[in-house]
Amino acid sequence: MLKVTGIDLFSVGDFEGDSECQILQLIDHGLGIYKKIVLRGDVVVGVILYGDTSDSAWYLNLVKESTPIAAIRDRLMFGRIPLARAA
Repeated sequence: MLKVTGIDLFSVGDFEGDSECQILQLIDHGLGIYKKIVLRGDVVVGVILYGDTSDSAWYLNLVKESTPIAAIRDRLMFGRIPLARAA
């Protein structure tokens, strides 16, 4: 995680991906948020968070533990808290 002059940035894993990866992106210019999640199958292999890094520990654990995300794939981009509310 990097914080430079008020800019929050987090990256972990393979945030480029390859031909076998699917890339999910969220860009909100108004809020200054960029999220990129790289999936290989049903596993998160890389993440970039810019502007809002509040879920960085959760995404880090998903990558480190190769957690299958099939059941939460449609809500994955919105972080850990929205998932808790959806359960």
